[in-house]
Amino acid sequence: MLAALGTSSALAQTPAPEGQDVTGWVPIDDNAPAGSQTARLPDAPEGYVSEVRGAVHWTFPATATSVVRELQGHYANAWARVVSDFGGSIDDEVIIRVGLNPEEMHALAPAGHPAPDYAAGVAYPRFGVILLTLQAPDSWQRPDVEKVLTHELSHIALYRAVGGQHLPRWFVEGVAVQQAGENDLNRIKKLWGAVVADNVVPLADLDNSFPRYAHRVSVAYAQSADIIAHMRRADSDARRFRSLLRKIREEDMTFEESFFDSYEMSLATMEREWRDRLGERFQTIPLVVTGGGLWVFASILLLMAYVRRRRQHHAGLERMAAEEAARDAALDRAEGVVLAEMARQEARNEAREEAEHIVIVTSDPARERDSGVPTVKHDGSDHTLH
Repeated sequence: MLAALGTSSALAQTPAPEGQDVTGWVPIDDNAPAGSQTARLPDAPEGYVSEVRGAVHWTFPATATSVVRELQGHYANAWARVVSDFGGSIDDEVIIRVGLNPEEMHALAPAGHPAPDYAAGVAYPRFGVILLTLQAPDSWQRPDVEKVLTHELSHIALYRAVGGQHLPRWFVEGVAVQQAGENDLNRIKKLWGAVVADNVVPLADLDNSFPRYAHRVSVAYAQSADIIAHMRRADSDARRFRSLLRKIREEDMTFEESFFDSYEMSLATMEREWRDRLGERFQTIPLVVTGGGLWVFASILLLMAYVRRRRQHHAGLERMAAEEAARDAALDRAEGVVLAEMARQEARNEAREEAEHIVIVTSDPARERDSGVPTVKHDGSDHTLH
């Protein structure tokens, strides 16, 4: 089967187990004209079915039909939202191949373009192909396939929105994270850590800072998502964002040229503004030492809630509601998790303190040199009383 769906490299992103990013980058040929490459897709394993729904060709295990039906329902809304974000009409012909597990997902990959071993989702934008697995590598748990699918659809739609022109990776990944609603607390925590450690990566170096094997949430992903949020925080930024993409596609501008023309500032100026705002948000976080890092984590939650309320006050509740919905939900969920963990930690501390006061007084007849001398057994060791 051949697929030539006019869309440059393959990317993968998944909301992996907590604290991880599982992202694959499968370069194809960024210099080839859009639509000039085809993907030879192998036959699906036994027990798989294929069907066409609208412009989408689905291949999936027959045993996972109910799961795929839910995914198909999610696709329609996700694609419409992603395309609306970019403005204009975008070709919606896509091939989505769903594997029961990572091994079967790999068997569905385009010939000569294997999926990364650690990826739960892969997009091949030039081919218009998306691979998904219903079991995440390593953990073998089901990933949030709806978010994974939205992330991969973003890669394909964005590539088509700019006619296959080159975009910085930080921009591509940041947009996908935003559109998939992957602004979870892990990324907030990672970004805060980079600010405190003075480890924020300069924008010019950001593309090269993405880890090849991203088994952990990286500063690069956290920064990229936050920069995109900064670029789109004002009411007028939706128009500027769409103008940025249109000028790249229609006027053959580079990303840097189009950004300057659309936002009326250089990337360097935007970066300075973002860094200043980042400092306001994170550098004043109070470090509550008592109780360890968990209390620092709780402090981050409190500050983020404050920032959220201030933004809503200044920008208006209607506009911020949609833009901040995913982040708000993550913060609300995290607050409950942190409070529960704090309670458990407090209980463990109390139990440990009580146990440390329990000692056993005994005699150790096996030790002839101190026969009859009372000893204290503490933490598994004997101590002579004086």
